[in-house]
Amino acid sequence: MSTVRACTSNVECAVGAVAPENPQFIALRLWTSVHGIAALNSTHAFEPVTDLSAVTELTRRAVRDVIADATEPGT
Repeated sequence: MSTVRACTSNVECAVGAVAPENPQFIALRLWTSVHGIAALNSTHAFEPVTDLSAVTELTRRAVRDVIADATEPGT
């Protein structure tokens, strides 16, 4: 039985439509998540966040989520 999961971004939806769990697309999803966070951080979008360790935590969670998705049973 497969699990249906909603897309969290347009890139993820497009990637999932092309090749749901191809390792190269998993790497692309990870790259987009981490670089998206880095881009937001470089534009000072996180300045309202008083605890800047939250940026590190966002990056860790993005990596953790991609790894979890890639290692779920059935992938």
